[in-house]
Amino acid sequence: MQVQSSSWRAIGGLSAHHLRKAGTILLLIAAGWYPARAEAPTAFPREIDFGLEKHMGQFISGRELEIWASQRGLEIAPDCPLRDLADSEAEVISSRGSSFELFAPGQGRVYLYLDFVSFRKQGTRNRPLEPHCYPSSNEIRLPESTELPVQFLEIFVNGQRISTQVFGAGAQPASPLVLPITRELMPDRRLEIELRPGPGNQLLAVWDAFLSEVPPETD
Repeated sequence: MQVQSSSWRAIGGLSAHHLRKAGTILLLIAAGWYPARAEAPTAFPREIDFGLEKHMGQFISGRELEIWASQRGLEIAPDCPLRDLADSEAEVISSRGSSFELFAPGQGRVYLYLDFVSFRKQGTRNRPLEPHCYPSSNEIRLPESTELPVQFLEIFVNGQRISTQVFGAGAQPASPLVLPITRELMPDRRLEIELRPGPGNQLLAVWDAFLSEVPPETD
């Protein structure tokens, strides 16, 4: 009884600010946005931090991406920190296509978040309303063309094409791109995700990918 009363006194001593902060963190954990703890590797992954371990082939660091971009008058948009996965390491998507596997947390609809490496003209980083780290299913139109050649990327889940994205010129996927996956596409909760580039020689790479039961916020 003494321990219990001490605990209640400790809670009572917290300020309203700390209680609100604790409540916010609990809500974020429940929604899957805030990492409750670092997850150990599992045979049924819900997320992949590309570059940490090779899954698709060629590892590439943020520094290597910066060099590639600067030679073309570009700069890279930073690795988005959602799910605490930002480490500025990525993997290049093979010209023959690359694939990886994720497992849905439940039986219902999930959302696939893909954070592709994106480029922009040098000197545009601090412009207001920059479309970076805003999860969306929509294509982003850049204020200035990157002048990179256009290349298409098809995204398949369990053998079914669910999206075709455009890279180059003044277009790129949202950062990160969000794609809804219905339960009919994953009867056993397993998602085999394949990325198939069309003809072209762009540097297509991905920072990380994860599944969530939470859709992106809409205005």
